[in-house]
Amino acid sequence: MNKRDALDEVVRIAASVGAPAVMLIVALSIVGASGVAGGAALTAALALLGGPGGIPVGIMVLTFVGGVSAALASHGLEALLVAIYNRRIEISDDPEIVDVLVREVESIPLLRNSQKRTITSALTRTFSILLVGRTGTGKSSTINSLLGREVAAVGGLIPVTNKIQCFDCPINDAVIRLYDTPGLCDSADMSNDDAYIASIKATLPSIDLVLFITPLNETRVSRDERVALRSLSAAIGKHLWENMIVVFTFACSSLPGDSLYADFVEERVKAFRNFVTELSAEKVSRELPFVPVDNTNHVCPDNREWIPELFTLIIEHCSSSGIYPFVQALAADVGANDNDRDTGEGQQNESANATDGHRRINLDDDQQERVKKGMKRSVFVGAIIGAATAVAAMVISPIVAVAGFPAIILGGMSGAFIGFWRRISKK
Repeated sequence: MNKRDALDEVVRIAASVGAPAVMLIVALSIVGASGVAGGAALTAALALLGGPGGIPVGIMVLTFVGGVSAALASHGLEALLVAIYNRRIEISDDPEIVDVLVREVESIPLLRNSQKRTITSALTRTFSILLVGRTGTGKSSTINSLLGREVAAVGGLIPVTNKIQCFDCPINDAVIRLYDTPGLCDSADMSNDDAYIASIKATLPSIDLVLFITPLNETRVSRDERVALRSLSAAIGKHLWENMIVVFTFACSSLPGDSLYADFVEERVKAFRNFVTELSAEKVSRELPFVPVDNTNHVCPDNREWIPELFTLIIEHCSSSGIYPFVQALAADVGANDNDRDTGEGQQNESANATDGHRRINLDDDQQERVKKGMKRSVFVGAIIGAATAVAAMVISPIVAVAGFPAIILGGMSGAFIGFWRRISKK
């Protein structure tokens, strides 16, 4: 039996057994990390020798555990569990099976919270964005431009409120979940701030990306933005900044005075970084990403397309567990620039792009490399590629590296992810 057949057999057996097999696999992964996986396998097999199945069952368990150990070594725990849960979804006729499995994952005490989040994100295919910014700063338009469809009403996602509002946008078998915070930067009444900040703090663990939306054509961080960020930073700490991107909207609007675009952006970023340094640390401020956008144009005044840059920054700075569903949602829209294209052509409409072979989000060579590097943070790339030696092989030949196990490891879910990786890996 070759490795592919062996892995497929492990997934098949574990899916048919259900939760007990999952618990055994999780336990083996922990014991294996301490270097005694063989002892655990033998103990697990011998424990069943005196049971109803006798020696045949013990031998079967020992064989199964051996296959699990090999799969864990090559592909990692999260990827193996995702494959098993996907198989369980395929063979189940329960319409609520995904919710059932998510609850099962949450109840496994041996899994770390980060592992649970990675697995449940894959099963639910949900990418969550927390939107922070004043009403009228272009939050809705930016989301519509990024996703390539009208998912948020322009003029404000939701009316000003003291509660976080959430709504889902299904895209290509994935879900983009938007959490809007319209009361955070708009309300002059600070009496409800504590409850509002507590609500945001409770939501943050399930967030893959924070987009702080603010107009470019302002000379400083506004007072209400300062109050909001100061309150959030005090309540949440460094975790607020870990997955944040600052988005400067209205990049093509008139700038104060006779400012040149590049100089003004530089000064705007510098002012924002200085304020963040006051709230957190210089390292946090230095690593915080910024991107100018303009939702009436595909390019900014420097003739650079901004949607590809925003897409790239999201891959680089979102949670590692969120990379898969984000790619699942937008992979079909992403292509590679041919480097012959005039950057001004970014203003042409999508139908024209389709006819000349270009997709809506066209990555240049640098962005392709940054996206591939960002995707390597995801457990799913680790699952596709395997151990560190395979990672090295992938850098040399990405298409060969992803050609083997993905279909078994991630099943049908991985199609967009792997296809996207292949597309941006082509030269």
